[in-house]
Amino acid sequence: MSKVLRIQKGGYKIIAESGSEIRLDSGPSGQVTVTGNLVVDGGLTYINVSDLQIEDRIIKLNRNETANTITPQNMKRMSGLEIERGNADVLMVFDEIPYQPVNNSFENLLQPSFTFKGSDNSLVPITTSRIQTYGAAPNKDLTFFTGLEGLLKVEIPGPLSIGPTTITPVEYHTRLQVLNTLDPTEADKGIPNLKFIKEYVRAEAGEAVIEKFYRYTETNEITWSGAEAKDVTANDEFSGVQFLAGVGDYDPIREENNADQIARMGRFSNNQFGLLVGPGNPSQKNIKILRTSRDDSSAELQIKTENADLTIQPSTGNLILKSVLKIEHLNGALPNPVPTSAENVIFSRTDQGSGGTGLYFANSTSVGELCSAANALVYGLIF
Repeated sequence: MSKVLRIQKGGYKIIAESGSEIRLDSGPSGQVTVTGNLVVDGGLTYINVSDLQIEDRIIKLNRNETANTITPQNMKRMSGLEIERGNADVLMVFDEIPYQPVNNSFENLLQPSFTFKGSDNSLVPITTSRIQTYGAAPNKDLTFFTGLEGLLKVEIPGPLSIGPTTITPVEYHTRLQVLNTLDPTEADKGIPNLKFIKEYVRAEAGEAVIEKFYRYTETNEITWSGAEAKDVTANDEFSGVQFLAGVGDYDPIREENNADQIARMGRFSNNQFGLLVGPGNPSQKNIKILRTSRDDSSAELQIKTENADLTIQPSTGNLILKSVLKIEHLNGALPNPVPTSAENVIFSRTDQGSGGTGLYFANSTSVGELCSAANALVYGLIF
């Protein structure tokens, strides 16, 4: 039979000698029930049970805080849970000052934050299956900040899968962005996924739109080759495709400007179209194969060299011309060419000599005019 102690008026207080114990013992299968609010006023409260079950949905910590921050206590400004692990306790807390970078002038993006750390203030890992963020700016982005000198390391035994998301697609189709935290203006330097690359290149029906590509390797030294599309600029009237290759310090990934140009194909100045092989600077010897006009049906196809000889040397066989050979007159102000001992040079001048051709030869010992058939007959009758 249960018994009831009823106090009609006033409160009820039990006072024991300091250091003694007041115990409510209902036995192994009994229960102590408190109806109304329970206030425990003391430094420490111990609950010695195997499993603690709480029906309340919200547990409020740091109650009666009046400031807009966590008031310091024992040199700490945090509130949360502490798990005892012998001499290696861990905490899951909201910390007002969880991390202080070496450079105090740098903006601390981690202050304040929810923090998982050990009792020695060192951070501890978090294991979960998914991290999700959503909402309006500025809280819609998920940012990983490793401080001034830290690296973001992703250790995945298998492949890395990016998207596609089930939410409304955005412009870059789940693109990974690599942001330089010291210079946010470089936000366009991103890591695209396969969907982004396919839609950017748009390689359908043999048509592709792409600005540049490189093959880049680094063994004992850096080697690279590739091509890039170029438009007309203030310092360069070329528009087309430029081919690059080289060995050395040039890094096409960083887009440095000391490239080794080996060829250009496209439109050059003066509305000429064709191919240039060489460094591009006229003083560095190039070969040009050009059509002098895009629309004129009488446009010439020209093969030119800049500050260099043009040598046509079949590896076997002969050089065969199946058309008319035209030799332009040598400028009258220019001297006769001086060949080497192993050469014969043929050139043309406007002035015709006794040979009647204006076509001259030169070798290392003499210079003369080739003779026409009519003049040869006359000379034969005379001599």
